[in-house]
Amino acid sequence: MKKTRYIAGAVIILALVCVLGGCNMNSDSVSVEERVKMFISDANAKSYSSLKAHTHPDAAQYNQANSSFWETRLETALNLSYGSRSGDTVLVNGNSTSFTFYLKEDDPDVYKIYKIVQSGNATPIFQ
Repeated sequence: MKKTRYIAGAVIILALVCVLGGCNMNSDSVSVEERVKMFISDANAKSYSSLKAHTHPDAAQYNQANSSFWETRLETALNLSYGSRSGDTVLVNGNSTSFTFYLKEDDPDVYKIYKIVQSGNATPIFQ
């Protein structure tokens, strides 16, 4: 009986520590930083067919964003790297250019990319 009380007490304490410490119990969550880093990893690997999974379905070009869509837009932007973040916006650096990624929630705590703007270009490469 004492063993059960100790286990129950430990579970309660662990739950309180997690809640008060800001643990995210949703294992399906994808933060802004995680999403952009996954996109960068796939783009640098030239896995263009995987990039659509990182985009938000509310984006106007979502249905167009297939493998050839991304290849034509990113073919010269090799070696992408995570730059800096401000809220739901991330600066991504490439060989000779940079991009601003705009993200928004698709599901609670699941962020996806809904717009990408290349520096020096007023028209987004994805929106």
